[in-house]
Amino acid sequence: MRALWLWTGLLFLLMPACAWFGNPEVPSAQPPEFVPPGGQAKCKVTGSMMRPLIVEWPAADRASLEVLAQRGTVVVRYSGCEMEVLPRCKAPGVYRYVPTTRKSERVVIQDEDELYANLPIGAAKLEGKLRRAGQLDVNMNVVGQYDAEQREVSQGMLEGDCRKATHYITGLTVGAFEFSAGGTSEAGAGASGLGVGVGGETARRREILNSDGDVESCEKSSLEDDKPPAGCGGLLRLELAELSTAPQPIVGPAVAEPVGEPTGDEPSCPEGMVRKDGQCVALAGIGVGILGTAILPQTSRLHVQVYCGGDFGNQKVGQSDGLKVWVDDVLVPALEEVRVPNPMLPGDPGILLHVVYEVEPGDHKVRVGSDGCEDAERLVKVNPGSIRLVQGRLRSTAWYARPPAASAGFGVGLNYMWFKPEFISVETASYEHESMDARTMSGLGLEIPFSTQYIWMAMGFGWTGGNFSGTAPECKYDVGNCLPKGTEVTGKIKGYHVPIWAAGRLPFVYGAALLGSGIEFNILSMDFNEGENNFGTNTAQLNMHVPIWAGLEFRPTCGLSVSGRAFRGFGLSGNMPPYNAAMVSLDLFATANCGDAGFGIQ
Repeated sequence: MRALWLWTGLLFLLMPACAWFGNPEVPSAQPPEFVPPGGQAKCKVTGSMMRPLIVEWPAADRASLEVLAQRGTVVVRYSGCEMEVLPRCKAPGVYRYVPTTRKSERVVIQDEDELYANLPIGAAKLEGKLRRAGQLDVNMNVVGQYDAEQREVSQGMLEGDCRKATHYITGLTVGAFEFSAGGTSEAGAGASGLGVGVGGETARRREILNSDGDVESCEKSSLEDDKPPAGCGGLLRLELAELSTAPQPIVGPAVAEPVGEPTGDEPSCPEGMVRKDGQCVALAGIGVGILGTAILPQTSRLHVQVYCGGDFGNQKVGQSDGLKVWVDDVLVPALEEVRVPNPMLPGDPGILLHVVYEVEPGDHKVRVGSDGCEDAERLVKVNPGSIRLVQGRLRSTAWYARPPAASAGFGVGLNYMWFKPEFISVETASYEHESMDARTMSGLGLEIPFSTQYIWMAMGFGWTGGNFSGTAPECKYDVGNCLPKGTEVTGKIKGYHVPIWAAGRLPFVYGAALLGSGIEFNILSMDFNEGENNFGTNTAQLNMHVPIWAGLEFRPTCGLSVSGRAFRGFGLSGNMPPYNAAMVSLDLFATANCGDAGFGIQ
């Protein structure tokens, strides 16, 4: 019995120890901690964040920023960890490139504080990548910087839609960079998953997240450069300054209500949240972008394809042609021109496809104009995050390029021609060579013309008829049935004409002047009235001529043309000498780009 009590007491003492080794203490449940979305608690625009790296920006956004910087000082909205470039807000001044001694720099990011300090704009999206990779690296080669000549900008100096403006970019550091995740880390003796100490070095997989520029190209930089070397002009870092608070003048109407700002009596939203559909929602639920942060859900773009004038051969109008686009009566800068290379013309900028403009979603009044053409406008609806194609044709302001004379199209016409060869050469088996005098021939014809602003072409078929006269020559062989020499000979002559004409055309509103040439096939058939065996026969001649001609066209409407033409033809084959001709024609055209329906944008 005493032993039983002894064992019982021993078990009682061992039970707490077993519990201590076998069941680790479970902490009591705690309420979830609220973390503001997108790391907004860390997003305060401080001095260190006024020089953010932008190596995480997509290539398209960095390219768009480059284009805007080439046109002048760039204005932005910079709040917390969000930056919105405002392409429709203009500030005075331009950027001047300042070369520096080439420098190499490496930025290592190992925790969220370093992430938000160096990459504040894209930090929220990179938090997960940092946790998985353990480290983010930015390796840079710096060759220079674009500095703003306007060192201080106030809100009163801005033009355009600038209601959101808070900062402007004073400098853009350029060079080459490589942005990667992962790297090599040291792992000393420690506990493994099995509880065994392991020493040595562990290599993490390295992932390239973004890159721009070429180090070898950067090595060509010098302090004499007036621009970065080719292949070493990637944007690395921005320098920003806050707009001064001078009174802001009233400028053009705004495009859209800024996201997150209250309207009317609505209360403002907490930091890190914006107003959408009457409620405050987290920025993370809206979709934060670089160009157009907090747009619902992102900015949209216009692709503009317009022609100037009515000629089929006109090319699309670009910035070099003075293309201008207004959105809600505010002139907006182009982001880029999209072109395809022209292999036939090395060094040519290429064939223009369209010009890109950034615009906020919604209904807008879009007006398009260019040098030498009238403006055209239209109400368009732009969906969030979409591309809206704006295309059409602008009416020319030049007097010589306006419809109806400058319209283009195919037609069909009826003409009446007078045709007069200088003479007709006849030679038969019995008679020597004899020249006959052909009187003026005339007749009807058909033509199928094609007309553009500066070109006129046609092909057709015509018939003419008339009389000729002459005297019988001396017989070659006296067989007793020749006409006496000098006997008058008369007859009928018919002409069949197949012309192909081409001309240059100079229009002047309701008419045009024509000057051209071509090729003609002319067949002349002669029927002699005198019934003499050796002379009274039918003969036909096929001749080819090259005409030189000029004409005047009257075009009262786009579809109707009345013209007169004068010809001088030169023979290339056969026995026909030069000829003179005149013609009047009436043509009906099916035209394009003539009436109001042919011009405008859609």
